[in-house]
Amino acid sequence: MIKKIFQDSFFYTLSNIFTKGVAFLMLPIYLAYLTKEDFGMFDYILIIGSLFNIVITLEISQSVLRFASELKKDRILKSRFIGSAVLFVCSSYFLVFVFLLIFIDDISIFIDVENNTDQVLLLIFLMFFSTSLIGLTITIYKSDLNTKMATISAAMSAFLLALSTYIFLYFLNLGLIGALLGIIVGQLIVALANLYHLRKFWMVLPDFSVVKTMLSFSSPLVLSSVAVFFILFSDRLFINEMLTASDLSEYSLAARIASGLTIVVYAIDSAMTPLVYSRIKSYKTTLAIKYFMIRYFLFGLVLLIFAYFFSHNLIDLITDKDFSESANLFVYLLLSILIFNGYIFFPGLSIKKKTHIIASINISTGALNICLNYLLIPEFEVYGAIYATLISSIVYLLLNIYFSEKHYPILRRHKI
Repeated sequence: MIKKIFQDSFFYTLSNIFTKGVAFLMLPIYLAYLTKEDFGMFDYILIIGSLFNIVITLEISQSVLRFASELKKDRILKSRFIGSAVLFVCSSYFLVFVFLLIFIDDISIFIDVENNTDQVLLLIFLMFFSTSLIGLTITIYKSDLNTKMATISAAMSAFLLALSTYIFLYFLNLGLIGALLGIIVGQLIVALANLYHLRKFWMVLPDFSVVKTMLSFSSPLVLSSVAVFFILFSDRLFINEMLTASDLSEYSLAARIASGLTIVVYAIDSAMTPLVYSRIKSYKTTLAIKYFMIRYFLFGLVLLIFAYFFSHNLIDLITDKDFSESANLFVYLLLSILIFNGYIFFPGLSIKKKTHIIASINISTGALNICLNYLLIPEFEVYGAIYATLISSIVYLLLNIYFSEKHYPILRRHKI
């Protein structure tokens, strides 16, 4: 078990070193060819996109990972689950597209750009769709324990995204539109190639009973996922509404750097989750989770020490614009991210399908974060958002530990 997680984690780590490295290298390009305000708006659009994808797809990719991972031998039923998910996502986005075309003038008032508002809105929609599609196809590879294709897909998408974005920004000088086009091109090409490669899984007749089964698992998670969104991103939503565009840009840059330094989180989670679901009853599974949990927090401590001493050097390396406050912010954001993502080592609620408890934890913590941001930002400005995020992350982890240990003990040593 540990050997298999090590092998998959190794490939996911290599992929994430590449993808996060590319994303990190793209930061100076974004900052060089976008105004400070456009950079903040670009990051804000990406954040809204994550919420949009949760609501539109009803988190059906979570059902793919949950059910398809267990169906190692029954390829026919596995195909029905995967095919139903692909059909549902594409159909949902088609309906949204029709709605957008009908009401585009009314929706455009919510996009704060100077020119080409309708064009920008359509590009935003296409970017959301491409993000959802690439995410779904990579999830399908993970559910099939196809580490190689999952990592290649992520790496190729990052490479094409960076290449196309550089062309649109440097050579064509398209600004915010170029940044959106870069994401669309990079993700959509790989997503369509993946769909062709995975056609044996999803080119099946629709099975609405399977769709019902998948949505019965995933739809209760939507509200909780929205709550997680507010745990992670309500800080930037409130900063956008209550402070200046400059504050949003500096906070966004700090958050991007902090997120980029947590490569190991995604690598371990990507490798561990399908294997945990496929070997739930093995006691060695709990030992493996604990083994990686200890190393995760040790790695996090090293990251925090690095961030504390070299934050200003890192910001100066990325941009020559005035983002000095970002250096002070990202140490705290890194700590919040490391604490929050510790929940991946306590999967008991998901394993036992206690989605109502998961939802309750997420909703209560999300509500807490919203209240804290509302109360603390007027008093402490951007640091109010920092305090709110840190407190919410601690509460979130503690609640997950408490309830997960009741159903699938990791910290206590006894058989499941």
